[in-house]
Amino acid sequence: SSGGSSGPVSVTIRSSCSKTVKVFYGSNPKFGSGTQSSISSNSVQSHSFRVGDMFWVTDESSNGLDSVTVSERTRGIEISGSCSQLNER
Repeated sequence: SSGGSSGPVSVTIRSSCSKTVKVFYGSNPKFGSGTQSSISSNSVQSHSFRVGDMFWVTDESSNGLDSVTVSERTRGIEISGSCSQLNER
C-alpha cells in the first residue's frame, strides 16, 4: 500500500543523550536480522533507510526500548535526553 517510491530516505539521527546509546536498524532488535550499532553522546549522523524500515534504541541487552518506522516524510529522528525514547522529526 505504498503511495509512491520505496526508494531510499535520508534521515538525520541526532542524539541528545549524554552517553553512547545502542541502536538497531531492523525489525526486531532481540532476534531479528538487522544491524546493531551505537551513537555517541550529542552527535549527529545520517543514515539511508527504505520506507517501512525500523530504527530502534535498545538497552545493553538489545531489548528494544522505542522504535520509529520510517516513512517518506521522515527527515530526522532524535534520541531523547532520557536515552530511551525516539522523537520523529
